[in-house]
Formats: sequence, C-alpha cells, structure tokens
Amino acid sequence: MKKDELADTLAGMPGWTYEAGADRIEKTFSCQSFLTSIAFVKNVASIAEDVNHHPEILIQYDKVTLRLRTHDEDKVTDKDLSLATAAEKAANETDGV
Repeated sequence: MKKDELADTLAGMPGWTYEAGADRIEKTFSCQSFLTSIAFVKNVASIAEDVNHHPEILIQYDKVTLRLRTHDEDKVTDKDLSLATAAEKAANETDGV
C-alpha cells in the first residue's frame, strides 16, 4: 500500500497511527481494568485466528496496544487495515474499552 493511500485511510480511523521506522500501524486502547484488557485481547485473538493474521499485542494493565504489519509482504497491507477495523468493532463490543 502506498504511503499516501495509507495516510488517507488512517485519517478515518481515530487513534491509529503509522510508525514509519517499523512500517506498521498501531493503536493503544484504554480499558477500565486489567480484566477488561484481557477480555478485549481475547476478542481480538479470536478474530486474528479466524483470519490467520496476528497482531503484536502489548498489555499494560488498563492499556492494550495493537501493532499491525504483514510480515510476508514486509509492509502494511489491506489485511492490517481489515484487522484494525475488526479490532475497533471488538473494542465497541467489549464493555469497558
């Protein structure tokens, strides 16, 4: 995906940023508690398994950071944007995120 296309897409995805040095997109979600963080991660993990595309996940008590890039292609692709969109839906469906 070209950088200008990615920038345009991310402009419509609040909180998601492009990390140029790592060529990935990421977002940190705020949760009400550690258990809420874990519930959210479980939802994202289930989605990731279904689509066979797995994010890097960092849990810091009441914060969950998702980092996405397609390793096979060594860049951000539509797979990452689709998973980011699905993660947003999971956040909206998880109480406390």
